[in-house]
Amino acid sequence: MNHLIITLLFLLQASLIFGQETFKEVKSLSKTISYQSGEFINISGERTFINIQVADQSEVTAEVEIVARYKEQSQAQKDLEKIQIVFEKRGNTIYFSNAIQIEDIADKPKSNIKTLLNLTIPKYASVEIRNAFGDLAITGKIDKVDIESQFCTIELMDYSGDLKMESKYDECKLVNCKGEFNINSDKTDLSIEKVSGELIIDANFGKLDIIYGDNLINSEIRTEYTPISVYLSPRLEIYHDYTCRKCRFITNYCDENVIQESSGKVSTLTLGAEGVSKSKIVSLSEDINIISINSQANR
Repeated sequence: MNHLIITLLFLLQASLIFGQETFKEVKSLSKTISYQSGEFINISGERTFINIQVADQSEVTAEVEIVARYKEQSQAQKDLEKIQIVFEKRGNTIYFSNAIQIEDIADKPKSNIKTLLNLTIPKYASVEIRNAFGDLAITGKIDKVDIESQFCTIELMDYSGDLKMESKYDECKLVNCKGEFNINSDKTDLSIEKVSGELIIDANFGKLDIIYGDNLINSEIRTEYTPISVYLSPRLEIYHDYTCRKCRFITNYCDENVIQESSGKVSTLTLGAEGVSKSKIVSLSEDINIISINSQANR
């Protein structure tokens, strides 16, 4: 659902343009800034497709490409010049932004414009990201990432570090990640796979898929109008405590420690025995589907 909304909103202008012959204009920037321990990296983008990689280095390298497409080449060229790329150090912060510079609202760009940002940063840096109508991919060990996004696709693969995220109308996927994760999402589809550490989610609308791996994790999840699918291994090492309000449990998970109770409009279900880590999920209004990973694989 959210993917469809993002596509329609983000490509509305592009669909009108690409129905006829278009011209593509591009300008690029390549720049490296020295980095010292304790400094911050701040990214502010719109229609920006961000790829962050981590390297064993003491500098931040940006490879930037801005693309403008329009039916008239001269207009695409003019619109390209209205995008001002800032990549510089101010005090203890390295800034990136791709702001539109115009004197009058009537002079706003007519072209379909996007920014491609490939960023290589040192290990254990702290990064703050604000982005709308784009993509974000992060891989590697980062001390802390703070994300605020709208209408974006976000993917963290083999990421290690703390994460704080405010997400709206997004699609977000975390795979093989480790750290402390605090996610507040609205109308966002979340996919969490084999994450270890601490996980806190407050989700409204959208959907949530979570696959628990063998690594121990403490999770506290609250959802409203968010269907939940939980995938569990038969080798259950996490104590699960689920609560459904005005909803129900759907499960094929078989275990001697499954306890399910109902009282009025509230149902509770527990799995496993008290152990080192715990998963607590509270759902308001939407079902919790608990699926055995073995059963899923055998379909």
